[in-house]
Amino acid sequence: MIELKNICKAFSEKKVLDGINITVNQGECLCLIGPNGAGKSTILNVILGILTPDYGELQIMGETYYDKSNTIKGKIGCMPEKSLLIEDLSGYDFLMLHGLLLSMKRIDLKNKINDLIDLFFDDKSLINNTISTYSTGNKKRLEFCAALLNSPGILILDEPFNGLDPVFVDKLIRVFKLMMLKGKTLLISSHDLSYIKELATDVALISHGKIIIKEKKDNFYAQGETVLENFFKYLPKEHIRPDEVLLPNWI
Repeated sequence: MIELKNICKAFSEKKVLDGINITVNQGECLCLIGPNGAGKSTILNVILGILTPDYGELQIMGETYYDKSNTIKGKIGCMPEKSLLIEDLSGYDFLMLHGLLLSMKRIDLKNKINDLIDLFFDDKSLINNTISTYSTGNKKRLEFCAALLNSPGILILDEPFNGLDPVFVDKLIRVFKLMMLKGKTLLISSHDLSYIKELATDVALISHGKIIIKEKKDNFYAQGETVLENFFKYLPKEHIRPDEVLLPNWI
């Protein structure tokens, strides 16, 4: 379970988060959506301990985060939007290093790495190649392996579907749904509205650092309306969808 209570964060004098209240229960998937710069990644970075809020309370699995941050971090898997891969290493060596930094036992680590390679890689021989030779999609596959390596109770993903083909995304969504059935909690920030519709149990729309609406997925996506129509319906006026788009003559 993740609970944010009145979280505020400013950089200089600009408020990036303005009284954020979010609860994600065990076995749920909350997807954060909104325009660029709305504050989605900042929320994730606060939960991951990368940023400290100026005000508010954060609880993870019923414990106040900043009282036991090191213990709690060991129960979280994450994949930030900006890759943290060390591209001079092989995929296998990177996962080994990642697991050892998490204080995982070497024998358990090897078994888990092999299981994740079987799950996410079609060509398993790639794992011994240098990461710099990987395609964008295979780098993402490796990042998913790293995010799940510590058997996290909470999984936090920032733009996880970028650069992935629809076949792999379909598999990924099924993996996430199975994890939710096992009681895992997911928090995802993404612009891929159609994939969110497949995966989310709840949707929170953010604009200018505030939650505009938080609804169960079925309530958010009203029948008879497209994904984009629902997205624009709740946004502030400056984001109103234009009736017509005019191209410059030179295009």
